[in-house]
Order: sequence, then structure tokens, then C-alpha cells
Amino acid sequence: MCLYGADQLGKIFVDEVHLFSTDGEFRPTFRQLPTLRFVPVSFVLMTATAPEWVVSDILKCFFAPGRMPLVIRQQTNRLNISYETKMGAQVGDLTNQCAVNLSTYTEDERSIIYVPAIDLVTRVK
Repeated sequence: MCLYGADQLGKIFVDEVHLFSTDGEFRPTFRQLPTLRFVPVSFVLMTATAPEWVVSDILKCFFAPGRMPLVIRQQTNRLNISYETKMGAQVGDLTNQCAVNLSTYTEDERSIIYVPAIDLVTRVK
């Protein structure tokens, strides 16, 4: 039995929802998310990096005309977050650099590796 049918689904949360508009080719199932809008539960759509055109696209696709959701926008400048960009010649170089960095991190620090092409994702270990 599905969660909704068992009365165990109260909300649907979608993080990084900007990918719906920007990465449909990379994550084609994101383009199917609006089909869930017919499930009569609340939606919480979250992103920290959506420009206005992406917000408009999301609102148009997820919500019926006349059903305007609450949109909360805040500054994305977070003083408790810092980042550093490192370039590597190969994906393996980036992975090795990240492993070295992780060994010095405290418990609350994280690392993200971005790669320029979909086929390189599987080579990051």
C-alpha cells in the first residue's frame, strides 16, 4: 500500500527544486515532479539558488492558476558557510584533493565535488 493510501503522507518535500528547471536533461525525472501536485498534501519546495525565472517556471508547473503558494526569499549570503574552489586536471585529482581535505575536517565540515559532465559522476569515488 502507498503512504498516501495508508494515511501516512502529510507533506512532500523537494530539495534543490531549481534542478527542475535547470537540469531536466541531467535528471529527467525532475520534470515529472508536477504530476505529484494532484496528491492532496502540502508541498515544500526548497532551493537556495533559484533566479526569478526559475521561481516563475516552478510556480507555473507545480501550482494551478489562482493557487499562489507562500514564497519565502532570503539573502543567500551565509556568514557561517565558506567555500574554496580547487581545479584539477583529472577527476581523480579532485577526488584525491577532497580525500586529503576531509582528513583534516572537523565533524561539522563538508565537501562537495562538482564535475563538468554527467559521465564523470561515476568516476568520482
